[in-house]
Amino acid sequence: MSKEKSRKLVNDETKEGLIYFEIWGIALILLSIIIISELGTIGAALYVFIKFAFGDWYWLILIYQFYYGIMLILYHEFPTYKLIKIRGLLFILSGILINSHFAIYHTVNNNDGFFNIIGQTWNVYMTYLDDPNADLITGGGIVGAVLFQVVYTLLGTIGTYFIAYALLLFGVAYVFERTIYDLIGDLYDGITGAISAIRNRLLNEYKKMKDVSKKNKEVKKTKFDIFDHNKEVEDTELASDAFFDQKLTLDDEDEIRGKDKKNGFTVLNPKILDTYDNKNILDGQKELTIGNAKVINSFLSEFNLHLEVNEIYIGPTVSTYIIYIDESYKTKKFFNFKEDLELKLNSKSLRAYHSIEERRTLVIEVPNKYRYKISLREVLEERKRGKKTGLPIGRDYRGKLKTLNLERNKNILVVGNDLDSKVNFLKCFLLSILYTYTPEEFEVVIFDSTKYELNDFSKLDHLFYEFTTLFKTCTPLFIKLYTEIRQRFNLFQKYSCSTIDEYNERNKEKQMKPIVLIINDFSDLYLNRGEYLNYLNYIMNNGNKVGIYLLFATSTISDNLFKSHLKSSFQTIVSFMLNEKELSLKLIEEDATKLLKHGDCLIYERDGNTSKRTQIATISDDDITNSGL
Repeated sequence: MSKEKSRKLVNDETKEGLIYFEIWGIALILLSIIIISELGTIGAALYVFIKFAFGDWYWLILIYQFYYGIMLILYHEFPTYKLIKIRGLLFILSGILINSHFAIYHTVNNNDGFFNIIGQTWNVYMTYLDDPNADLITGGGIVGAVLFQVVYTLLGTIGTYFIAYALLLFGVAYVFERTIYDLIGDLYDGITGAISAIRNRLLNEYKKMKDVSKKNKEVKKTKFDIFDHNKEVEDTELASDAFFDQKLTLDDEDEIRGKDKKNGFTVLNPKILDTYDNKNILDGQKELTIGNAKVINSFLSEFNLHLEVNEIYIGPTVSTYIIYIDESYKTKKFFNFKEDLELKLNSKSLRAYHSIEERRTLVIEVPNKYRYKISLREVLEERKRGKKTGLPIGRDYRGKLKTLNLERNKNILVVGNDLDSKVNFLKCFLLSILYTYTPEEFEVVIFDSTKYELNDFSKLDHLFYEFTTLFKTCTPLFIKLYTEIRQRFNLFQKYSCSTIDEYNERNKEKQMKPIVLIINDFSDLYLNRGEYLNYLNYIMNNGNKVGIYLLFATSTISDNLFKSHLKSSFQTIVSFMLNEKELSLKLIEEDATKLLKHGDCLIYERDGNTSKRTQIATISDDDITNSGL
């Protein structure tokens, strides 16, 4: 059955299309080599033609042709000239050709009015054909001559200079997809940064030289005083000993930085991460939570509901009140008065729902007046102390540690209209991997179509595939993961295994690592409708069977995106605040419109059909910086 699906995915037509692009790519690469080497009559003739067309910059065209051929082989599609980078390269080439043609202009211009730069360029090439060894300036070739003639005729000499450099500037801006203002700012920052670095280096060298000179003088003074001032020398030695007692060793530095060697990889210790003192916040909230419990009990008595609060929990974001109910109790009676309870507690964000997770209960969640922050450091350390599995990400409504176990949670969907919370969750998830596993134990693949939200992790040591942001690079990425899954299925079959743990138990030398594919923002991928979707759907349906998991994140949420077959592919959904109640109920069967911002979320697990309110650990800029990212 799996073979039939594989053949359906990569059918003959697809293979034929891939070969077509590879043939074109190889042809362009070979043609570049033939021309640059002037191989045979054809190579020599094409060399003369290219040089005639582009002058002294003919080699740049051949390099671009070589690069274009490689792109065809790698991505199996023709880069169109609608792409902003391609247009940028054309602008740069035009600017170079125009600017380089000023050499011919200054040679032949007699300041006697209009002259034919195209004709003069033609004459230069006729001379070159008669004597190829002649030392001639060919400028930007006939193409450069045409561009130069048009611009010069319209704008004159100064205007031509301006256009040439403007094209270069615009081209660079297009290639790097930056505004001109940003480019100038980057250039300024680069220059000032370089000057500052040089200045600091010189000052450090000067300081070192000054210190050496001072020490040399002290040594000379000590040698002189040693015969007549023994007491002074003894005091100096004691002071010196006291200083060296406090000198940092490499071990001390490791302790401060929190480094620990594991499998040859330097694992960071959570001690370098931020931590928060929440004692005063908890003390202040405790009194309010108990007061609200009395208000709830009073409300239950006032409306003759014959209930009372049985359990109270102070969580990071909300205080939770649990009321036991028997099997015969009709919860509709309680929910009819829910708005009255909101008024009594003065809380529009109150959530109340019926739960049968452990026993039949009514659950009331009231937002805390004093919310406390959770640090990644505290949850990492608690996981280590408690010897728990999974990736620690925060605390649930009871303040208990919350982890994500990919073997159980498998494919994870992260949604929410609260963009900051989504980005914070992704950073928390990645840092949790960094502090929990070495690259030999766990690998990551990141596609970030936003091009900026996860840039801090572009050089992560755990990367299975290079950090990717462009749609055109998706196909080779997903093909690699598709191939990896097929290879793992073959290995499982060969060694009669059904899980990674079984395989690793039987293959101590060559261990198989879990991989998580993180896609942010995944809605862009589906809306773009590229050919990679076939591979992505295969990865989604089969990857978790061989230890390759998915984490899809998006803040763009619509009914068209979340069809039933797509929703069913995710075993776990992490939902931050949503604007639409109907969509929330469709996704997680809960009302996420009542959630708060700054990391407050519901984690829905399909297997148990349960949702648990959770506060995600806050990731600060210092956490990112101190982690070496």
